[in-house]
Formats: sequence, C-alpha cells, structure tokens
Amino acid sequence: MFVLGNFIETCILFSKHVPEFAENFQKTINYTSHSIQEQFISLCANSIRDTIIHEIGDGVFGVMCDEARCYKEEQMALCVRYTKDLNVHKGFLGFVDCSVKQDAEALSQHIYDYFKAYNLSNKVQIIGQSYDGAIVMAGKFNGVQAKIQNKYPCAVYTHCMAHRINLVVVDMCKFVKETRCIFNTLESIYNNFSYPTENQQLIVIQKKLGLKFKTIGRIIDTRWNCRYKNCDAVLNCYQAIIHVLQEENDDDNDKDVNEALGILNNLQKASFIVNLFVIRPVLSIIIS
Repeated sequence: MFVLGNFIETCILFSKHVPEFAENFQKTINYTSHSIQEQFISLCANSIRDTIIHEIGDGVFGVMCDEARCYKEEQMALCVRYTKDLNVHKGFLGFVDCSVKQDAEALSQHIYDYFKAYNLSNKVQIIGQSYDGAIVMAGKFNGVQAKIQNKYPCAVYTHCMAHRINLVVVDMCKFVKETRCIFNTLESIYNNFSYPTENQQLIVIQKKLGLKFKTIGRIIDTRWNCRYKNCDAVLNCYQAIIHVLQEENDDDNDKDVNEALGILNNLQKASFIVNLFVIRPVLSIIIS
C-alpha cells in the first residue's frame, strides 16, 4: 500500500499541471484491486532489477543466493554484490522458482538461466559466490559452488559470514549454561503469551503503562535476529510481562498457573536480568 500511496500522490501532482491527465484522474477509480497492486509491485521490482544490472554494466560481480520455502513453493533468492565508483553495493535481483528439483545441478542451472535471461551471462564475469554451508550449495566437487566455478573459474566461494556468525551464536546459546537458561525462559514466555487471552492482556497492560508494543516470537535457529528481538522485547516490556504473570498467579482458576509461576521466578532472578543486559548487545552484532 506504500507503493500505491506514492503512486496516487504522484497522480495528484500531475493532475495539477496536466489538464488532460486531470480529466482522466478525476474519474471514479481507486487503483486498489489485487491485479493493479501486483502490477505496481512488478513494475517497481523490474525497475530496481534493471537499475542494478545497468550499474553492474560490463564489470564484475559476486553472486549470493539461498533457498526458502514459501507456502507450497520452493524459492531461491538471488542477490549480487558489485562495485560502483569504488563503493560496494548489494542488490536483490529476484526470486527463482526451484520447486521441481533442488539438487546442485538444478540450482546452478537456475542461476545460469536467470543470468542469461537478463543478459548477465556474457558481458560480465562472476568473481565470487557466497552461500550457506549446506552440502548442496558448498560441496567441493558436486555442489553449486563447484558447478559455477567450472564455468566461471574466478568465482571464489566463501561461506556466508552472516551464516557463520549465526552458527556460532546458536551453539553459544545452546551450550553455555547462562544463555541456555535465558533462551529457555524466553521460549516459555513465548508459549505462555501465544494464547489469545494472555496476549491480549499483555497488549492492554503495555498501553496502560505507555510502553511501545512488542511481541515475543518463537526462537528458530535459522531466523538470525529472533534471539535479539526477543531479548529486546522482554527488556522493553519487562514491567508489563511481570504484571500479567502476577495476575495469572493470582487467578486460582488458571490451569497454567504453575507454568506462569516458574516463568515469573526466572524473570525476577538477578542473574537472569544481568545476563539479559549482557547478551543483548552481543546479539546485536548478528543483525548489524
């Protein structure tokens, strides 16, 4: 809708200076149908992609991609890293549907086909590639990186540094006792407030206390910033969370009162609060 709003504002500006356009613009139409909005988004995406390809020009670039499942479709996000006026730029080119097959041969062919479709395969040279550490991507002999390097010998493979950092953080959170206690408690908070009643109570208390609305999400290893967001949310809404948990403990009819009492005891421990303040800036590194 942000794109749609900009479009309408642009139309209003044009109508002030172009009488013929103003006559058509004043007709009853709101441009809010799904098909129109999808066309706007598609036009914006094509414009951004063409700008990135134009900036690459006849130069060199590195390729970055990763797979993700979206509803019932497997998609590969394709990005490039290149230089312009000696400044490094990163750009998202688009999604590639790879639902049929996800082996190294099929994925590398998708990359070739995409580059060929947008005239990136002949006039430029790939000098780098970066993926996660999955064997289908990083395999030395039969992975995507090996197949890309067979065609582009200068395409040096680098294990995605953000992925490496995330692996270190995940291991630290699981094997260090203090951080394991923190994230076990945060997971319990998520489970407790995943019920509509408790979540609604938290929202009401946040409003009464004048706090910015924050939600507690599920902690998932592949979502790199979820740990930081949860730490930040608990610290910012600590007073509201404590208030709701105390109300749950006072309600003898609440079947989950024992769980709420356990969470409350953990949250009020000095060691938990200190460790939470220590771990939050550490985790901020992964999203910077």
